Amino acid sequence: MNAEDRPGSFEYGAMGMRPQSSMANQRRQARLSLVFLLSVLLVCSISCGSTSTQAVRSPTADATEKYVALVHNYWIEYKKAEGDIPSLIRLCGYYSSLSDVQPSVCGTRIAAILPPHEKFLSALDATPASPQFAADDQAFRTQLPIAIAHLKATMAAAEAGNAQQVSYEVEAYVEAMMPLFSHLDHVDPSMLHD
Repeated sequence: MNAEDRPGSFEYGAMGMRPQSSMANQRRQARLSLVFLLSVLLVCSISCGSTSTQAVRSPTADATEKYVALVHNYWIEYKKAEGDIPSLIRLCGYYSSLSDVQPSVCGTRIAAILPPHEKFLSALDATPASPQFAADDQAFRTQLPIAIAHLKATMAAAEAGNAQQVSYEVEAYVEAMMPLFSHLDHVDPSMLHD
């Protein structure tokens, strides 16, 4: 058998070396392709799957945290300004005897409650709600202006010394706030809002 007839042998001629056979070329090409593909996968897995300890925060997560913090801080400030609820109820006439209503004392208490509501309502414009809190945000923007209007009317009635009107406005204020409790609970479940 001649060298030209053997599989896997080379034939030497005027042009130099000629590849063994087309089957051997295909196997060699397949091996090279496989090695190339594995190299690319290795490089990609190293560069794409880095084990960085810094997590990239999404803008949505940051906005959600800011919104929850806003609601939380609002409620803390509001409850602090509200003070002792039983005395507020009695002095301002929330479904209590008109003889217990003390307009001037109630007016002072209401004047302390008003700023946290106004501050929160204003801050809502600077702190957009994430989609999961859209209904809550809408409720805050709808109900708080109503509640604020009743607080201002309570202050005016207190200044005029009108116990009956003070009582009426405080009751209307509470009625305006009640729908917000479930929305406050949804945004900030860390505490009960009532």
